[in-house]
Amino acid sequence: MPSEERLQSIQRWLMVIALLLSIQTVYSVMNSDGHYSNQLVLFLAGVGLVAIVSLIVSFTDRL
Repeated sequence: MPSEERLQSIQRWLMVIALLLSIQTVYSVMNSDGHYSNQLVLFLAGVGLVAIVSLIVSFTDRL
């Protein structure tokens, strides 16, 4: 069974991946002809924001 620290590390990497994916999706939406809905952009921006906040919280918890 993985330790608590290992689980936090895995969770942190998953957040980083999700953040990068959301940034890339928003970037491609902004560069496209706008056939994506604005709700999708807002949703992805919210997901990225949640990932940033939880990353900051997890890093400050370790200090």
